[in-house]
Amino acid sequence: MLIKCNKHTKEDLELWESYNEADIIYYNMHDMKEKEKRAVDLIKKINPDYVSISWGKDSTVLAHLCYKSGHFNYVWFRNQYENPYCYMVKDIYIKKYNINNFEIFKKVSLENIKNDFINFHSLKCHKIAEKKFGKKYMTGIRIEESGIRKVTILKNGIYSNNRSSPIAFWKNEDIFAYLAFYKLPVHPNYAMLGGGRYNRKNIRVGPLTMASQFGQKQWEKEYYFNEINKINAI
Repeated sequence: MLIKCNKHTKEDLELWESYNEADIIYYNMHDMKEKEKRAVDLIKKINPDYVSISWGKDSTVLAHLCYKSGHFNYVWFRNQYENPYCYMVKDIYIKKYNINNFEIFKKVSLENIKNDFINFHSLKCHKIAEKKFGKKYMTGIRIEESGIRKVTILKNGIYSNNRSSPIAFWKNEDIFAYLAFYKLPVHPNYAMLGGGRYNRKNIRVGPLTMASQFGQKQWEKEYYFNEINKINAI
């Protein structure tokens, strides 16, 4: 269920509708039920202390798989300049599934994230949640997202220290098909397609001004021009 906004063009929405129809066909023609069952069984086996959610496509799918698996603590590590529509995805999802065990932790300033993003994300932010919930956590990272994640997962598997990634080997097509079939809230970014100039699988929902790959800086300037200018003026 795409969350529509005034940034979408008529061409964007028409293209999204065609994609959504194809996603349903994909779901019905592939063995998605078995893939879901394996993921749910794995999540039950791992039994994490909490699940890290960003409200992008992958973590929304993970949140729903966890919902089907049982009740877990959901955590969102919010950035200073978080994409504004992440809140809409969060609110719709939490209301739809009556999620009560949800926490938001605020990260450090954007400047510090830029200077020490990798160390902060991997070493510090989960330490915050660990104090409240425990060490074992789960993420929605997948090998298709980046070369670093592919190398890390292929080297360490879906388990790495206290982190687990049960949908690590799901394809982009699987993710979008799952979202479409279960009518989960979909972040508006994925339909900001430039009328077809941008591929939705390359679009991210991370903090504004943090775009770094797949031509996303140009995409960000096109769809978030005013927001970027306000941030740069601070």
